[in-house]
Amino acid sequence: MTSKPAAPSNRQSSSAIPLVKPQCKIHPSATVADKAQLIGPHVIEIDEGAVIHPHAKIKAEYGNIAIGKGTIVSEKAIVGLSEESGEDTTLVVGEGVSIESGAIVEARKIGDHATLGINCRVGEGAVLGKWCKIAPLCEVGPNEVLDDYTVVFGEGRKGRRVDVVVRDRKEVREARLKGTEMERQLLRGIIVDMSLIS
Repeated sequence: MTSKPAAPSNRQSSSAIPLVKPQCKIHPSATVADKAQLIGPHVIEIDEGAVIHPHAKIKAEYGNIAIGKGTIVSEKAIVGLSEESGEDTTLVVGEGVSIESGAIVEARKIGDHATLGINCRVGEGAVLGKWCKIAPLCEVGPNEVLDDYTVVFGEGRKGRRVDVVVRDRKEVREARLKGTEMERQLLRGIIVDMSLIS
C-alpha cells in the first residue's frame, strides 16, 4: 500500500461574501428563528408577538422594514424592497399579517390581517389594504393598490373580488383572529424547541 500526494488542483478557493447585519429592533416577545436571515444595512423592526420562521429572509438592502405586531413570516418567504424602490423608503407590514412559504414581498405597505399565499408575489411599490388575501401563486403587480378586503385569485381585474363575508361579518373576522393567535402560540413553541436541538 503506497500513498501518493494529491494532484494539484486547478480549483480556486472562494470565500463567502459576509452578509451585512442590519440594525434590528426586535420586541422581546417576538420569535425569530436562529436560521432566519435578517440582512442589509437598513433598520429592521419586528414588533411584539411576531414570528419569523427558519429560512425566512428579511432583506433591508434598499430600505427599512417594519414587521407589525403578531405577523407571521413563513419559511422561504422573502420580505424586502427592490432596488427600484428608492432610498429612504420603508416597507411596512401591518398587524397580524400572514406571509406564507415562498411568498415574495416587495410592496410599500401590507395592511393589517392580510394573508399572502404560498409562492405569491407582491410587486415593488404595491399597497394592500386590510384583510386582503392573495391566493397561492398569484401576483400583485408593481405599484398596484388593493382596497380593503380584496381577494386576488387570478390574473388581471377578472381575478379580483371583494370578500364581503369577512367585510360584513365581525364574527368571521374574530374567528380568524383567534385562529391566527392559536397558530402563533403553537409556532413559538415549535421554533424555540427547534433552535434548542439544532
